[in-house]
Amino acid sequence: MTEDDARIAGRLKQLADRQVTGGPVPAADLIHRGRRTRRLRTLGGTAVGAGGVALACTVCLALVPGTTDRATLSPAAQSSPATPATTATTAPPTDPAITTTRLLALLAAKVPADLHPSNPYQLDETARLPWLRQLTAAYTVSDGAGTGSVRVEVRRTTPPPGGTLTPTPCAMPGCTVTPEPGGSYLTVYLPDRAAGGEQDWRATVDRPDGTSVTVSAGNLPAPGSDRKVPYPNAPLLTGGQLSSLALDPAWHQAAASLPAPLSPAPR
Repeated sequence: MTEDDARIAGRLKQLADRQVTGGPVPAADLIHRGRRTRRLRTLGGTAVGAGGVALACTVCLALVPGTTDRATLSPAAQSSPATPATTATTAPPTDPAITTTRLLALLAAKVPADLHPSNPYQLDETARLPWLRQLTAAYTVSDGAGTGSVRVEVRRTTPPPGGTLTPTPCAMPGCTVTPEPGGSYLTVYLPDRAAGGEQDWRATVDRPDGTSVTVSAGNLPAPGSDRKVPYPNAPLLTGGQLSSLALDPAWHQAAASLPAPLSPAPR
């Protein structure tokens, strides 16, 4: 007999002694208690084993990167996708008003390639008269054989009434007035050599919007030069070159960008 058998036999005897004489021994009750004790022990061991397995799985998941599912996170823990930055739409910048510095650079780029400009000169007369806005740029130019001057003036005045331009008469010898598309007029003045050998050829474009451009070339020293007497040669630009320069749209754009006059031009 084992120790457990002896313990069970002893308890059976104690229970039998407490029962009423002649009553049955409560063997069924003892068997029921024994079975319940074994079930409780079995459930306890199972729970401990399951807890150990769960803990081990949790540790394994924590050690494997990228195994956390976004669906298992709370809404507050989930980061929302990045919102693309909103780009403000701005209007394209407009060209600033022409300056004498820009006018000088434009003139240097427009003269024939065989002419080399020097002695730059610039003059801003936009504040001189309330009805006139005018800028002037000039150079001394040389082609290696002769020297002269080239000058451009851009102006803006009040447009004529009704937007219709009346050409200025030009009855002098060597002066012609030619109508151009859009209601503009081209005036070209190519005088003969004057007394003292001075020569100054000009081409002027007047437009009905109040803008005008004059391009001139001569044997007179440019304003930026220290020379006081005319050069012995003729102007270095021909009448055709002066006309083409004066009709260049770049000058019209420059004149149109000048500030508007404060008062109408005198009539």
